[in-house]
Amino acid sequence: MTKGSIRRGCGKRAAGGVYLTTELSTRGIPLRYFLIDPPWVPMVDGEVWLPPVQGLAIEPRPSDPNIWDVWDWIGAGGYPFFPDFYEEGARFEFSRRSPPDLNFELLTTKSYHVYVHPRGLPENHLKGNLHADLVDGVSLEVCPTDSSDAEHYTKEFCTGLLWQLVGTEHIPGRLHVVEIPRDFKPPTFRYYAATPPKGFVPKWVPAAVLKLPIHKIEVIQDPLSDKDEENYQKVLDSGTEIPVEIVSE
Repeated sequence: MTKGSIRRGCGKRAAGGVYLTTELSTRGIPLRYFLIDPPWVPMVDGEVWLPPVQGLAIEPRPSDPNIWDVWDWIGAGGYPFFPDFYEEGARFEFSRRSPPDLNFELLTTKSYHVYVHPRGLPENHLKGNLHADLVDGVSLEVCPTDSSDAEHYTKEFCTGLLWQLVGTEHIPGRLHVVEIPRDFKPPTFRYYAATPPKGFVPKWVPAAVLKLPIHKIEVIQDPLSDKDEENYQKVLDSGTEIPVEIVSE
């Protein structure tokens, strides 16, 4: 099954479209190490900063203004919970459509694609006692940093605990199966998650939860027009360091 033929939560890749792609490798760094742990609510001049509601934002990296990163929302329509998006990408790689006139010239091989999800952090997590095992002793995800420090769990929150907060209603004593895409039959894949502890209602705030390298810019072949060649040339003309390629789907 190729990337384009996979039914994703965000839909099928469009002919002529330009996509920022992160590829996977069995010999690469484990994907969990690209999780932002704990989830990060970015601040600028004392105010919460978030990317625009639509489109992508390219911003200089706070730790190194010479490097520019892509900031992006994970759509809650296709991926109501962040693990939905992560689990899909872990199986089929990550691919995000981009405007063909994005400032690709600012992106280098050091740039990250930073993803923000509306349910990125439960700001009331201290009330949920979330550092404890939530599902009869089953731990779905360790902290990506492999920290076993209880203070890390309770004060900063662990990104891995998002796998124990998938759903809105508590299902006692067992894992539940999540089907992706949601509301689509047959689903492309399934994964196991847990729901919030009994009596705990997460108070969600948006947060950055994942940062990925951008390995390639893909333009989807369009047999009915020359849109693919036109967009391919636009990206090439930007002078970006990132490889550009036309792919079948």
